Amino acid sequence: MFIIALSVLLASCGTRSDKPQQEDISGMAVLTVSDFDSLAGQFIGKEIQIEGLVDHVCRQSGKRMFLVQPEGEGRVKVVTGETIPSFDVALEGNEVIVKGIVDELRVDEQYLAEWEKELKDQESAEKQEVAGSETEGTEEHAEGSHTGLGEQADQGTHNPAWDQIAEYRAQIAASEKGYLSFYSVICSEFKQKAN
Repeated sequence: MFIIALSVLLASCGTRSDKPQQEDISGMAVLTVSDFDSLAGQFIGKEIQIEGLVDHVCRQSGKRMFLVQPEGEGRVKVVTGETIPSFDVALEGNEVIVKGIVDELRVDEQYLAEWEKELKDQESAEKQEVAGSETEGTEEHAEGSHTGLGEQADQGTHNPAWDQIAEYRAQIAASEKGYLSFYSVICSEFKQKAN
């Protein structure tokens, strides 16, 4: 009986687990940037902790920042939650510890069609505004501006919107699921790690 129990224990120790590497004192899962994409689907709607180096903070709104792991791969999008008005650009290059809820954005053909419609409506409104004004170029418009559906789907690449839609459409066609999952963390609190 002892030998059977020991062999089961040894066999279970040798298998790879798709679980977070650790948990904090409260039992909250602690994920790394490198394993976030592979494990995030298990934690949708649940609170996790993640730490990483702030690679980029959105300069337009401060509502998004991206974490990387210097010695690893991957990039994690962190968005402001109800208690966080914005992220300071000064965080770039610093390590932070983030607590928040894992969120999933599913991008499928319907999502892309709605995004295209939004872009066409926006372009049409801008043309009417320019035609109706007496001065030329009263407002600048960047094709890749992040509003509405484009802002939600932004993964920090800042590609022009039409290019991003075409890229997502190609990725969906190549996937077996018929959609793309983009995971992010809705930040409830964060702190900068001491250097």
